[in-house]
Amino acid sequence: MPLKNLQPVPKRRDLLRYRDREEGDIIEIEVYYAKGISTSTRGVFLVIRPAHIAPDGTYSCVLLAGRSTLVRPLARSTPSVLNAIAAAADEHVVELAAAYRADRVAGGAALDLLAARLGAA
Repeated sequence: MPLKNLQPVPKRRDLLRYRDREEGDIIEIEVYYAKGISTSTRGVFLVIRPAHIAPDGTYSCVLLAGRSTLVRPLARSTPSVLNAIAAAADEHVVELAAAYRADRVAGGAALDLLAARLGAA
C-alpha cells in the first residue's frame, strides 16, 4: 500500500519524511534506519523536529531541537521492516505534527506513545 504522508527522501534509501508545510516554520517527522555508534543504538528511529524553510528553499533547524526515539533495534538495514514501520506510522504523522505544533511537551509524549506502539507491532 502506498504511503500518503511519509515520502522517500531522494538519495537516502533508509529515510522517509513528512513535513506539515512546504515553507516557513515547519514540523518535520522522519522514520529512518541509523547505524548508530554501537549495536545498542542501531535500528529504526522516529524523530520529530521544528525547522524552517525560507522562500528561497534554505533549510534550517536547531541541532538538538525536537525529539528522537528508537522504535526497533536492527542489526542491519532491512527495507521491509523500515517500510512496515513507515506504513504503520503514516496515518498518524499529520495528527502528531499538529499536536507537536500546538504543545511540544504533549507532542513529544505522543511521539513516544506512537513509537512504543510501532515497536510492539
